[in-house]
Amino acid sequence: MSTTLTRVEDGSCLPSSFHLPEVCRQIYSETATLGYALNTFSIGWAVGYEVAWANQLLPAQKNAVASVAPSDVLFFARYIVLRNPRGFLSATFPNLKSIELSRGVLGMLPGALPLLDPSKSWTEKDWSEWLVDRIKTVEAEGVQVIFLDGVDAEEKKAGEDIA
Repeated sequence: MSTTLTRVEDGSCLPSSFHLPEVCRQIYSETATLGYALNTFSIGWAVGYEVAWANQLLPAQKNAVASVAPSDVLFFARYIVLRNPRGFLSATFPNLKSIELSRGVLGMLPGALPLLDPSKSWTEKDWSEWLVDRIKTVEAEGVQVIFLDGVDAEEKKAGEDIA
């Protein structure tokens, strides 16, 4: 087996039998956005901050985000008070699959939207159904809404499956 060396100026080099540079590039290309795809991102410490944070992400990172947990304040401001235009989160994160909310937002709704239930007969289930429909109208039909029992979305511990 003979190997011929070529000039470095040509941009070529000694062939590698292990193809390590190629393998490393392939591993990187397959895993670079994995952290964005597999984690839930807590957003919205202040209204407007979530946009600034998202603008710092690369397009591939934004596309990889599949799950977000907006704070109760951000959620309430964007979906209830501001009557946000279509696609607030899904416009920022095109592959969004789920939105995680604390059950605390359900407790805020009767006081904020008394005209929806003037007789005050709606149960938590009625409010959650209304809210899921509202989110799917604003975001996208395929987005799953997950209510976290007894835990605020910001307090959810990494790696813990609460749904």
